[in-house]
Amino acid sequence: MPKMNGIEFLKEVRSKGNQIPFIVFTGKGREEIIIKLLNEGADFYLQKGGAIGPLFAELTHKIVQAVKQKQAACALRESEERFRTLLQSVPAVAVQGYFPDHKVVYWNEANTKIYGYTPDEAIGCDICDLLIPPEARELVTNEISKMAKTGVPLPAGAMYLTHKNGSMVPVFSSHAVVQIEGKKPMLFCIDIDLSEQKKAEEALLDVNRKLKLLSSITNKDISNEIALCEKLLDMAEKNENLVELKEYLDQFREHFSAIERQIEFSRQYQDLGQDAPQWQEVKTNISRLTGSVSIKTENVDSLYLYADPMLGKVFSNLIGNTLRYGGRATEIKVSVQKAYDDLILIWEDNGSGIPVGEKERIFERGYGKNFGIGLYLCREILSITGISIKETGDPKKGVRFEIHVPKDLYKSNPPK
Repeated sequence: MPKMNGIEFLKEVRSKGNQIPFIVFTGKGREEIIIKLLNEGADFYLQKGGAIGPLFAELTHKIVQAVKQKQAACALRESEERFRTLLQSVPAVAVQGYFPDHKVVYWNEANTKIYGYTPDEAIGCDICDLLIPPEARELVTNEISKMAKTGVPLPAGAMYLTHKNGSMVPVFSSHAVVQIEGKKPMLFCIDIDLSEQKKAEEALLDVNRKLKLLSSITNKDISNEIALCEKLLDMAEKNENLVELKEYLDQFREHFSAIERQIEFSRQYQDLGQDAPQWQEVKTNISRLTGSVSIKTENVDSLYLYADPMLGKVFSNLIGNTLRYGGRATEIKVSVQKAYDDLILIWEDNGSGIPVGEKERIFERGYGKNFGIGLYLCREILSITGISIKETGDPKKGVRFEIHVPKDLYKSNPPK
């Protein structure tokens, strides 16, 4: 070539990222030239000389080899790229890669969602400092050393790791050791977030405790009312005074109504917590409500709460409270506001407010004019997943219920 030799031409091709098969066919055969050509990215080296037939047969063979090698290398790169993309983008599985000295070298996107650290914050840091609780670091350090030496990964299992904000994250963790000959081993940890499952388990335990308590209280209350009814009947049988008999009858009706209220409450309460909590859209639940007051919403579009399936009962009881006790109420407004990382869902009307001394009592079972079931049930439904409710309104302006939703129990778009 008049303007450049083979080595210069090879360097020019490779400098532009071109990985086309490159075979050097030359009359020069010095060892240092061959080494330089191969180092610059030549696939094969073929020296001229000898019979033409065998020489071109060898050249043909080298061309076929070079093309096959490039095709295999290209397929491998594509496969590796697909694998890296899969690991990087899978939303529910956190993958960390680190060396035996604990230094993080790989951190996929799911880690940021589960543990809070971005790749820039995590890569280069000690894996123990990032995720391992202080009391477990010595044990984990020993286990990492053992894995690196033996190549045998730790058994998979459930554990708690540390979030960037200091909270504990329940995960199911698996491990792998990748050993490439001539290189130090690389360790991988693959974590699946168990937060949703843990929430469901805790909610179920809480419901079982409440149902057990309810059963004992309800049975006792009904038994007491029946005993009083029997006593009144016994007294009425022995009394012929019509005025006193009417009083006994009125008292009997009151106790009988109390039994009916207990049965009604038990009927509503028995479904509480029967199904696992789930993500539910607030606006969908509100749109199902009917009544003589208008309902306006503000900033609740695409808001989802993680709550018991009876969440709709909360909103129906709240509108029932307005219709029953709101007096002049004509409008209900539902809005949201942030409280640091948490959310406050606000339900307010323009009717009769709650006196200061009754703001907490209205949530007690049995308090109020309508058997004391509605607001008590609201609080019980919400508390299953850790949501709370309180009344903060101005008694002269109407009710204002604030539903406090912790940060992990709401989403601003449909959950995946």
